[in-house]
Amino acid sequence: NHTRNKRGFTLIEMMVAVLITSLLGSILMAIYVQTQRSVSRINETIDLDFADSIIYNQMEKDISGIFVPQLFVDDRSSESKKAQPGQPKQPQGQPAKSGQEPKPKKKLERVKNALVSMGSSGNLSSLSFITNNPMQVYGQSKPRMVRVEYALEPDKGDSKMFSLVRRQSLEFELEKFKSSEPRPYTLATNVKKMSVEFFAAKEEKKDKKKEQKKGGKAEPNKEKKGDQEKDDKKEEKKAPELISLTEWNDEVSKNNKEINPDFLPLYIKIELVLQLTNDSDRDATRTYTFYYHIYAYESGVVVQPEPPKPPEPPKPPKPPGGGKGGPPKPPRTGKTRPAPSGPPRPPTGGRRV
Repeated sequence: NHTRNKRGFTLIEMMVAVLITSLLGSILMAIYVQTQRSVSRINETIDLDFADSIIYNQMEKDISGIFVPQLFVDDRSSESKKAQPGQPKQPQGQPAKSGQEPKPKKKLERVKNALVSMGSSGNLSSLSFITNNPMQVYGQSKPRMVRVEYALEPDKGDSKMFSLVRRQSLEFELEKFKSSEPRPYTLATNVKKMSVEFFAAKEEKKDKKKEQKKGGKAEPNKEKKGDQEKDDKKEEKKAPELISLTEWNDEVSKNNKEINPDFLPLYIKIELVLQLTNDSDRDATRTYTFYYHIYAYESGVVVQPEPPKPPEPPKPPKPPGGGKGGPPKPPRTGKTRPAPSGPPRPPTGGRRV
């Protein structure tokens, strides 16, 4: 009887308990999955930021040292004839004899395509330039000038992704650089897109009115002169107007009339898009924007050195006698009056007898 009077759970109570337990389990499972996803994304973000810092530091060292080297070359005219094979060479330090070809003069020329970008549809494929701040290679002496290339190559694991590769070589010319096939260094993987933008200084037009005022004969007062100097200083400190370009090479800089063809861009903007690989969302990306300043942007201006002036012949020594011909003059002495002749004169103021 005692067992018959003991009450148990009804079917409704059991159903409610199972429902509550399933709800709590699903909530806990969702929290766990979200936590794992967040931890994975945080770890990948940290890895991307670490890779981003490596890319930024390396690019900053390379791009900040971009310049246009100038080399001495032989100034041979197209009409000059080549020396005959049987003709003896002219020894150094002696003038060229009649019938022999004179030695060619040396002149400065800038290296062509010191900064070149290549790409299509807004995606950069290659950025090549000459820098004086190359990467140090262990076990090798550090060169002072190299050509560096940053290129995007298709990723082996995913055909839609790219790998950012860096190369450097001692060959300055672009064709020789490509033929040398320098060793690549991979800086980043899972690169979805990379674009570059160049900011060049707009060439200022000279004001003819100011030049005419400066070239006038009338001299300004001190107060006006001081105000004019202050205005000139303000004009010098004024930042130049920048022009945006998506491509850069020697032809682009020469054909653009708004910029100086001998100048490099002042700033370079690089936008790098990296994809999060461990995320279930394949479109999850992070965009990094870098700005770099080129300090030697005026290095492309070629100034030919002046030829050395011949030494002046020594002046002949001055002849004695004050620079005039003839025998030397006797030295000057004090003049003395001759003694008076005849009887002595009486003292002044006395009476004659």
